[in-house]
Amino acid sequence: MTKAYKFRLYPNKEQNRMLFQNLNGCRFVYNKLLEELNKQEKIDKGKIQHKVYDLRKEINWLRECISKSQYYENYKLFSSLRGLSNSKKKGNKVGRLKFKNRDGCNSFDINYSCQKNPLIVNDKRYSRIKLPKIGKIKIRQTKEIKGNIKHITIKKNIKSWDVILITDEEYTQVGGTKCIGIDMGVNSFLTTSENWKIENPLYFKQGMEEIGKLQKKLLKCKIGSNNRKKVKRMLNIKWEHIKNQRKYFLHNVTKRLVNNYGFIAVENLNIKKMTKKTKKNKYYNMRNILDSCWGEFLSILETKSKAANIEFVKVNPAYTSRYCSNCGNYKEMTLSDRWYDCPSCGICIGRDFNAAINILGRGKGITSVESEVTNSMKQEVKQGVKV
Repeated sequence: MTKAYKFRLYPNKEQNRMLFQNLNGCRFVYNKLLEELNKQEKIDKGKIQHKVYDLRKEINWLRECISKSQYYENYKLFSSLRGLSNSKKKGNKVGRLKFKNRDGCNSFDINYSCQKNPLIVNDKRYSRIKLPKIGKIKIRQTKEIKGNIKHITIKKNIKSWDVILITDEEYTQVGGTKCIGIDMGVNSFLTTSENWKIENPLYFKQGMEEIGKLQKKLLKCKIGSNNRKKVKRMLNIKWEHIKNQRKYFLHNVTKRLVNNYGFIAVENLNIKKMTKKTKKNKYYNMRNILDSCWGEFLSILETKSKAANIEFVKVNPAYTSRYCSNCGNYKEMTLSDRWYDCPSCGICIGRDFNAAINILGRGKGITSVESEVTNSMKQEVKQGVKV
């Protein structure tokens, strides 16, 4: 696994204009390639790639943009096509590739596999990165880069530009030695088998009032007016802030888990089914479940665990809170019962703590993540209790 570094770009006015021109050029080329792909009865990859050369020959402003980025759009097109094909083979319903609009295109790529190192260190505050046709742009280099830069991605945010540098350095992380089981929740984001709890920040719930006010204000604005553009920009800034808060929180929690434990057992949750509205499964907890980002958390944790050679196991989440972690006795419980008082052995512990211990026990009995696939759901969703 290669290592990537992300830094903030500080372009001047001319460089900012060129970045936008390259972004629009890549979007334009992608749409033209997709149009050519839709016309063909039998896909000819070479003919589609040659379309980039024809477009640059016909349109003057495309020749002012980075050629490598435009040719890379052909790779992205067929990569998306392969993704749809693989998803269809798994039995999923897939549609067709869509044309990109201005809101749907926010990055372009430059392949530096045959180029010299583009990073130039000037002083402690700013470094510079040299991009073709654009020049040397200031960046805030917060980390020392190890290895050779092989790929560059320029990403447009709402208020700024970011550069992502992918190097040939191998991503390594040293894990701990202890074992742990993790129970996911809505009130508590997670509870571990060591009775370590993390409260759920629910960032969308915190900013929901402000988002609601901006959305009402947006509806009152005339379509196409400058006021509508200003309000829409403010709304996008708020959504980006919530997304950044979630990422920072999830990476902090996963880093702490990976650094301290060598065996991690989690629940194999079917989040898509949990958040689907049916007659039995009401929508009381759906917003909080999506706001908790369980899926993104488990995906990040699994990726970091593999990099650190940590055993990562998914187990069946059904009835983990109803079995006693001490003697194995089964007890019927409602969601309002937050303590497990075992009538058999007399133990009295927190419901989530008991579930986390059971998850760890089930995880130790499984040798592979794929050995137990389940569509079971947590009791919070089955009962549909409002939180």
